Amino acid sequence: MEIFISAVLTLSVSLIIAWATAHWTVKKSLKQFYSKKLWEKKLTLYSEIMDGIAHLHAEYVNLKYLLLEFVDNRLEDKKFREKLKKIRRSLEIFQMQGSIIINPKIMPIIGNIRKSIAIYDNRVRDHKAWFRDAETIGCVEAIINNCTEGQEKIQKIAKEELHI
Repeated sequence: MEIFISAVLTLSVSLIIAWATAHWTVKKSLKQFYSKKLWEKKLTLYSEIMDGIAHLHAEYVNLKYLLLEFVDNRLEDKKFREKLKKIRRSLEIFQMQGSIIINPKIMPIIGNIRKSIAIYDNRVRDHKAWFRDAETIGCVEAIINNCTEGQEKIQKIAKEELHI
């Protein structure tokens, strides 16, 4: 009888230890898996935001040169308006991307870019000859500078958060 009880106890202890080990291993593996998935998702979102800002930056650099060409009378009105429509579409795409915020530190950066765009938009709406005005070009330069600074700041935040 003692041998039977000893065998049952040994088997029970072995089963409990095996269950605890398996449970702990699975729990740790799942935690690591979800952590990695979250990291990949954050990386993707940061990349999309950075791409959006880079694209916006490029479009406003194009707008700056477009305005300069128009001011110097090297570009006809129809082509100017066509190029301007393309830039506006890019801005709409950025506005949608900017609403996906993964870190509260990014909100003021995106807000800064949007604020400079709003100043430009108000200038365009309120001033009839906005496309021939030096202040308009200054507004576009402010957007370009905010995009450049924003990219640098977001890149720094992403590196800190993702431990790159």
